[in-house]
This record gives sequence, structure tokens and C-alpha cells, in this order.
Amino acid sequence: MIPSLVGVYPGDDFYLNAAAFQQFGIIVNADCQGNNNLIYAFGKVLTALGSPKPYNFSCTDNPQAADFILTPTDTAFVDNLIRQMNAHIAATATAHGWSYFDLNVALAPIVVAKTHFSLTNFLSCTRPFGQYISLDGIHPTADGQQTIANAAADALNSTYGFAIPKVDIPALTPTQLCP
Repeated sequence: MIPSLVGVYPGDDFYLNAAAFQQFGIIVNADCQGNNNLIYAFGKVLTALGSPKPYNFSCTDNPQAADFILTPTDTAFVDNLIRQMNAHIAATATAHGWSYFDLNVALAPIVVAKTHFSLTNFLSCTRPFGQYISLDGIHPTADGQQTIANAAADALNSTYGFAIPKVDIPALTPTQLCP
């Protein structure tokens, strides 16, 4: 669920990029080393880049501020709510004979391809989160939307006997993702 979001990384990933951050006057605090809090890269990094320097980049959650950090407890709470909602949707669809597909299954290949955070890639690549996830690290690109549409077409075809064609999505090369 939340850990599967492509633009969300553990604090330790940012600690491993401390030298790259230093070039921009951003000091990655020692509290990031080994830290399992999940950090929304787009929000946290852009805030750090736009702040007065030196900027202390902390991976410790501040519950009183919008800090782009989720603790393991926060993550478990949100993931549990998502599981409950998904179970309700699936049960309702099944009870009514409606078509249904699990978005997590459809997006699993994208999640599997997730790598560790890289400040260099974040700042220099045209698609730092890959072919299927937009620059905010959360929402699908056109190719990601097509992946979802193809999964929906499969579900509709299977349930209702439709023949909705799927659209092939040509894979981008590493050079196209990060020229």
C-alpha cells in the first residue's frame, strides 16, 4: 500500500544521498540513518531545495507540521483503511456480479521496479520515477493510466464477455527515462 507508492522512500535512502544533498546546502541529519519512516520525496526534497540554507533535512516525524513523513504507525493505519475499503469494494462488486479488478495487482510490476531514492536522478531525469509514474512520484503518467485501462479492459472482458482491445505500451529505454 503506502510503501508501494513509487515516490515514497525510507529515511535511510536520503541518508545514503547525504553527499549529493550537501552540494545544495542541505544537511541530511543523522536521524535519517537506518530510519524507516516513509518520506514523500517530491514534497520533502522540493521544500528543502527552496528553503534558506543551510537546511537541516530531518527524517523524524513532526506530528504538528506538514513534513511529508509517515511513521510506521501512520503507514499501518492508512494501509489498514485502504485494505478495508478495497475489501468492501470487492465484496460489493462480487455480491452484485459486477466487474472488478485489484488496482494493486495491476500496478504490481511498476512497484517491483521501484529502486532506492537517488537525488541525482530526481533532479536530472525527465522521468525520475520511471515510465509509469509522473513527476510527483504518486500519480500515473499516460503510460501508467493505459496500464490501468488495460487491466480494467481485462476485467470487463472477463466478466461481461466484451472484446475491448488492450493497447500495447512500448517500453522506454533508460536513455529516454534519464537522458
